[in-house]
Amino acid sequence: MSTLTRPLAWIAAAALSVASLPAMALQPFKADYLASYMGMQANGSMTLSSEGANKWRYTLQVKNQLADLSQSTVFEEVRGQLRPLSSQDRSALLVKKRNVQATYNWTSNQATWTGDIKPDRAGPIALKAGDMDAL
Repeated sequence: MSTLTRPLAWIAAAALSVASLPAMALQPFKADYLASYMGMQANGSMTLSSEGANKWRYTLQVKNQLADLSQSTVFEEVRGQLRPLSSQDRSALLVKKRNVQATYNWTSNQATWTGDIKPDRAGPIALKAGDMDAL
């Protein structure tokens, strides 16, 4: 994992881990911040927005001269628990670009991934109650 994506992964993991707790009253928000890691700085923003019908979109973006990283997850509240429906992870580090989409099908209890991902990591894998988007 590159030095620029490690902080993004920790930030997103911390934010998404909250989603595994019983759902509380969610409220839309936007937070802008300046991150610093090993002498490099990046601007970031985190948002939570309602998509109606108990669906929400969580978005995290971090950008500087060398990298443009983003992660977006759509999730829903079902019986007091939050569960992901889809996500998109994008990164552009200098000339290397990566784009991965995930789909969480709770009817068939399977998760799959497409995009810039190794075939053996594309799934499907079985979903269980409490599973979350791992970024």
